[in-house]
Amino acid sequence: MSLRIAILLFTFFSFSVYAQQKPDASQTFTQEGVSVDFSVQSAKGRVMAGTEATVQFKIVDTNSGRALSSLRPTAWIDRRAPGQMTDARQCREKIQSFLQPGFNRRPELDLNAYFILTLNREPNISVIDPLSGFGGSKLYTLVPLLDAGEDWVMTTDKRRLFVSMPAVNKVAVIDTGSWKVVSNIEAGVKPTRTVLQNDNKYLWVSNEGTESGVTVIDAVSGKIAATIKTGHGPHEITFTENDNTAFVTNKADGTLSVIDIQKLALIKSIPIGAGPVSLAFSPLSRTVYVANEGDGTIAAVDGVRFEITARMKAEPGLKAIRVEPHQHRFGFAVNSAKNMVYIFDTASNRLMHSVPVGRAPDQITFTSQFAYVRSAGSEYVDMIKLANIS
Repeated sequence: MSLRIAILLFTFFSFSVYAQQKPDASQTFTQEGVSVDFSVQSAKGRVMAGTEATVQFKIVDTNSGRALSSLRPTAWIDRRAPGQMTDARQCREKIQSFLQPGFNRRPELDLNAYFILTLNREPNISVIDPLSGFGGSKLYTLVPLLDAGEDWVMTTDKRRLFVSMPAVNKVAVIDTGSWKVVSNIEAGVKPTRTVLQNDNKYLWVSNEGTESGVTVIDAVSGKIAATIKTGHGPHEITFTENDNTAFVTNKADGTLSVIDIQKLALIKSIPIGAGPVSLAFSPLSRTVYVANEGDGTIAAVDGVRFEITARMKAEPGLKAIRVEPHQHRFGFAVNSAKNMVYIFDTASNRLMHSVPVGRAPDQITFTSQFAYVRSAGSEYVDMIKLANIS
């Protein structure tokens, strides 16, 4: 079978790349100053029906060789009849048909598809296909669990999803290709928070039972690498950028545990404040920031010497703290009680701004240009433009 790869750039410039004799080999197509490297690779060596394959596009400026990262290409793979050649007009017409809703003319493979997952109160996960639907439903499938999930984390390559289930003391491992549970791992007493290291080597799971601490699991083999007692939780977990050190908050004890990841051993326990509820690490300042709900302070802890270097005074009611992940220059702490976001400078460890937001803010996420603050008591999401912070 011959495949035609059609890509539509935001400028509506379209072209075709033909994969015939060697579908797993790299190909390059150049037109009007834009060059696209295309490849299909299979773990089995040759792309065959019924096997997984990785499709990659690299779009660069022909003159400079620089990647055109600002583009948002749309791509499909479609069957081409043997012996049939396709010109630019036919290619554009087919692309237009793919862009139309409905199922009258669909490609063999839609590379723009994605899923939305919801972790339900029932013992399952809903997998939703927002682009397609059958019988009026967008539900693609349900992933059954042994019990209701509490927290989850996905590997960087998006192939595995880990879900903690406190009632059964296990973590479910889900294959995202088949949406099947491939194993249920023993994860200590009442596993709750799940966090993957930056290199995805270990999965760290907080334990909120009588043996309060963390369970460290090899993310590939699923075997327990260590069980480390820290203090009384609930716990939150973060790491240095090189995955040498893990930091674990112990809310009931008001301490921060420092763990050597190479040895998987507790190094130090630091009195950090009243009710530490969240923490974040900044590679720029090599500092971990801990938000204390009870006294409203943000403690800055040196990530090398493991000593408190600064303490910023906000107000009681802090809920979450994050460092923007692109420049790592600014930190954000939300206060659910005061409906406020505090912005601090990671270079000077000083509070800069207090920004009013919606009722009961509890989460912060980022793009390259904005910080988004979700408020549990409001249907609106507040946006803070990073470029305006000074």
